[in-house]
Amino acid sequence: MPITALIVDDTEETREVLSILVAEAGAEVIGSVADGVAALEFLQTHPADLIFTDYQMPIMDGITLAQELRIRYPRATLVMITVLDDPRLREQAAFAGIDMFLPKPITLATLQTLVASLERIPRDAEDWDRWLAQWTPHPEKI
Repeated sequence: MPITALIVDDTEETREVLSILVAEAGAEVIGSVADGVAALEFLQTHPADLIFTDYQMPIMDGITLAQELRIRYPRATLVMITVLDDPRLREQAAFAGIDMFLPKPITLATLQTLVASLERIPRDAEDWDRWLAQWTPHPEKI
């Protein structure tokens, strides 16, 4: 089952380019929306493992969106993308629940590393059982 991704950015060109790069990195891009409100509406019916959000957007900025996403979708991986590489913004993003902060432009290699690392994280009870089994001693081996 591939990692699913949602792109949230108010610039159509950025959404298009990022969608192509994320797909090339191995994730399935299930949607691309222009603002935080649209993202929250979309996620009600299309859950995503990985959510990319811009910082500067109308209606709802990326920090506010991240705070809401952390409450509603605590297991989703949140990535903030922005041209502003400011230490104070990074700190705000971390407190809002952002898992990774990527300044633009984003490279394919960075996205490939991100998607590959997420593929190793168990996502449901069955995945967790398989993952834990490798660390649980088997009675016949003790």
